[in-house]
Amino acid sequence: QPRQILSGVLREGFLMAVFGLIVGVAGGLVLWRVANSVIQETRFPGVVPIVAAAAILLLAAVLASLMPAGRASRVDAMQALRAE
Repeated sequence: QPRQILSGVLREGFLMAVFGLIVGVAGGLVLWRVANSVIQETRFPGVVPIVAAAAILLLAAVLASLMPAGRASRVDAMQALRAE
């Protein structure tokens, strides 16, 4: 079904973005702690900018997944399998 393919590709794009955000936030926190130990007066930006940036990145990832998802939903499955 084209709808299942579309939702599957969008779901995969969203999950990859969520995983990237988790790794990125964790890495950013580690780097912030390292920078804070070297430079004493570094400030954490707060929750609002981090959540806003995460929401923008998730939206961008879903929008970036729309074009490949649309293409994948229009391809005949049997033709795609034969091409492999």
